[in-house]
Amino acid sequence: MAIINWSQTLPLTQVSIEAVEAKSGIYRLSYQSAEGPLYVFFVGRSDTSLKEDLMKLAHRESDNVCIKTHLENLECYFKYAIVEDENYRKNSERSLYEHFKPKCNLDVPTGNLIDLNLS
Repeated sequence: MAIINWSQTLPLTQVSIEAVEAKSGIYRLSYQSAEGPLYVFFVGRSDTSLKEDLMKLAHRESDNVCIKTHLENLECYFKYAIVEDENYRKNSERSLYEHFKPKCNLDVPTGNLIDLNLS
């Protein structure tokens, strides 16, 4: 199993994102349901800077209407991991997508499935 060092689940706010390193990696966006659990609605990767990409999302700079709708109407959270190897990053994003089946991902990420820890 590939071991990813995940961050804690953090609120998708500018304050939380400020602490994120400007490195490449993977992330997932979620919201808390009325029943309590978190539901992942998007998984992504950053090939340049997690901090920049998350900040753009927090400021509603995505063209993805589904993401914008979630961010405008729900309290959203994120979890991220630094993954500097490009192939490992692609494979990790694809594996997250296959596990969570997030409704806001418009395309299936490229990459191969790997056995990945989720927490």
